[in-house]
Amino acid sequence: MERHDEALEELRLCLSLPSSGFHFRANAHESIARILLSQKDDLDGCIAECLKALDYDGTLVTARMLLADVYFRKGEFEAAADQFQVALDWMQRRDASVMRIDYEVSPSLLYRSHGICKLRAGRYEEAVSSLKMALESRPHDADAQLNLGLAFHALGRLDEAVEALSL
Repeated sequence: MERHDEALEELRLCLSLPSSGFHFRANAHESIARILLSQKDDLDGCIAECLKALDYDGTLVTARMLLADVYFRKGEFEAAADQFQVALDWMQRRDASVMRIDYEVSPSLLYRSHGICKLRAGRYEEAVSSLKMALESRPHDADAQLNLGLAFHALGRLDEAVEALSL
């Protein structure tokens, strides 16, 4: 048995115990989702586990970001953008005493990811807005700059596209 299979088995066993609290359950489902994605390439299983994690703790931004990433990989750009937007909403109203983040999540990363999803979904004005927000907090983000140029180009705003791509 592979180590990731053992980890999945142990996490599922822990989830079956009646004494585990909702924070533990949320984190366990997120961990299962990460294993399913990284070791099994099981996108649908990952989505199901992320949704379970978010049912237990909707403020778990890392699970929401993982869910958005999987939707993006599946080509479901609007669904991905929706998840990044919810994560952004939580970040804007976050209170460290009630919101749990396992590591510092950068708003610029969320804005950039949201903008890229909107660009892929053909929602170019929304992409421009999010990508500009990403660049406000991280002005030298090459990915955000490139995608901003692509969004301007798609809108036919060629002078702005050239400017965005030449910075």
